[in-house]
Amino acid sequence: MNNILSDPAAFMGQLEPKFIETALSELYEKARKIKARLGQYGNLIGGYILTVFSAMEVSTLEDAAQEGRCECMGRLLSLCQDILAGTGDTAHPMYAQIKAFMDKHPLPDASEISRTDIYAGALMPSFGAYALEAYYKKYYNELKADEVECIDEVYKAICDRLGTEEPMQELNEIIKKYFLRVPVMAAYLQGFSQDLLTMLSIYIQELEQYTLGAVMDLIGDEEIK
Repeated sequence: MNNILSDPAAFMGQLEPKFIETALSELYEKARKIKARLGQYGNLIGGYILTVFSAMEVSTLEDAAQEGRCECMGRLLSLCQDILAGTGDTAHPMYAQIKAFMDKHPLPDASEISRTDIYAGALMPSFGAYALEAYYKKYYNELKADEVECIDEVYKAICDRLGTEEPMQELNEIIKKYFLRVPVMAAYLQGFSQDLLTMLSIYIQELEQYTLGAVMDLIGDEEIK
């Protein structure tokens, strides 16, 4: 029986030495054929590819991973701390749910620091889901505002000139296959999982110091499943 670290591919991914060569060869070949068919309007395909690649940079993978890794859990801890101190932002979308959970589980035997960690650990599922959806909407709204309408216009113009959508669909598949291998939300979730591991280690340590019966009631609460 092997542990998860026994297989490097489990966390590093597969080694693909020919990846870059294959990716660029397929992209260049498809773009060249479309450009040839467009004739005097051949510049459209270069504009389309450039616009698509620019759209991918609205939020970089590094930004997304950083958001998931540091911002999400940091905000949850801060919100829990503020609510415990009576200074929480009542307008926050998660305020009412977190406050109700704390009121239901006062944890009188835990220190203030331990209470914060325990509450944050218990509320990770619901707050994580909220944060993920909020980031998705923020990213997509930025993308839509900056690029989507422009891309649609260029795409339609190319398809109209070609008389068919098939070559552009094939080009899109190449871009997705080779250049969107790690979507923005996957990067966010990877960052989130890294921070989650740290949080869970703290959470488990805090639980070990708390009354077992109360802990079982807390983690078994239907509100946080």
